[in-house]
Amino acid sequence: MSGLGALRALQLLARRGAALVLASICLVLAAPSAHGATPEATSLAVSPTRLLMGGKAQGMFEVTNPTNRQLVVGVSTADFLLRANGTAVVSPKVPSARSARKWLKVSPATLRLAPGATASLRVTSNAPKKASPGDHHALVQFTTAPTGSGTVRTRTQIGLPVLVRTEGPLLRKLAIASLRVAQAKSGRTLRLVVRNEGNINERLARRAVSVKLTRNGKSIGRLAAPARTILPGERTVYSLPLAKSLAGAATGLVRVRPAAATLAGQGAPHLRPLSKAFRLRLGDSR
Repeated sequence: MSGLGALRALQLLARRGAALVLASICLVLAAPSAHGATPEATSLAVSPTRLLMGGKAQGMFEVTNPTNRQLVVGVSTADFLLRANGTAVVSPKVPSARSARKWLKVSPATLRLAPGATASLRVTSNAPKKASPGDHHALVQFTTAPTGSGTVRTRTQIGLPVLVRTEGPLLRKLAIASLRVAQAKSGRTLRLVVRNEGNINERLARRAVSVKLTRNGKSIGRLAAPARTILPGERTVYSLPLAKSLAGAATGLVRVRPAAATLAGQGAPHLRPLSKAFRLRLGDSR
């Protein structure tokens, strides 16, 4: 999978009268990867895969129809949250305190794309002066009209994040909160909690977070975490599988390598790598 973000595909079945509509939903939520890539969707391509805008600014998405049929695409905005395990919740009952949805306007609200055609979508942000400094977030959703014939039709929905960076001091601060051994259905894991105590979005690449296990100064294991995004004021929880052979007392050294300031967006300060050691009891080997 490629794209400037982590691509998650969910399939939903919804009954509308006698017809069955299969909706394929793709969410791209801002984990670092190759620049300029686009999400891989069944019948729609949009770039870039996220927008970072000033408090009062305009941005553009380019929407392409890669199919051999005309597509009608509806555009809307939505709130989203990230659970501690990294999964997204779209349109939560209680929006985030740092929601930017009400600040955003999209134009046009409907795109009609001939086969192979590309159209531009304008996104306008109008953040209020009283908005707190830093990043605020929302989704722009692209939904195709159902296509196909018979009782099964398909549509594609892509949700891309928009980060609105408002004026004021930008703070980058990550904290390694805890590390402990936990029991999961699949076996023992190391449960690692990392908090974003700053006011801008932090995107941690794959292997940017790691745990080195040592005993008496010698390495007995190393675990690497997947890519994650941590929104301002939120936390993420990694569950890192432990090998069955690992047992007894150990020290867990957690290292976090934040994204470079250039990847964190305009005005973002540099954030040095951080580390913290924890004493662990890995349990009995089996």
